[in-house]
Amino acid sequence: MTDSSLMDINTIVFITFARGKCHVNGIESFWGYAKKRMLKFNGVKKEYLLLHLKETEFRFNHRNNFYEYLLRRLRRDPLAS
Repeated sequence: MTDSSLMDINTIVFITFARGKCHVNGIESFWGYAKKRMLKFNGVKKEYLLLHLKETEFRFNHRNNFYEYLLRRLRRDPLAS
């Protein structure tokens, strides 16, 4: 895997101001969380970046009750019949 095939999270910049529940601290918190997760993988290929960000978004939005949420979903919709 070459450096050119990796997308550096620092190249993605969002500038926003407070709007209801969405504010700069929340966005900075998300990007810090995403960057920390990406470091575990030594970067992410460009083609997988969006999938990685969607998973990170889900984990960030459910970070306080992630495993409870997964257990609830698996009880409701089991993987096998």
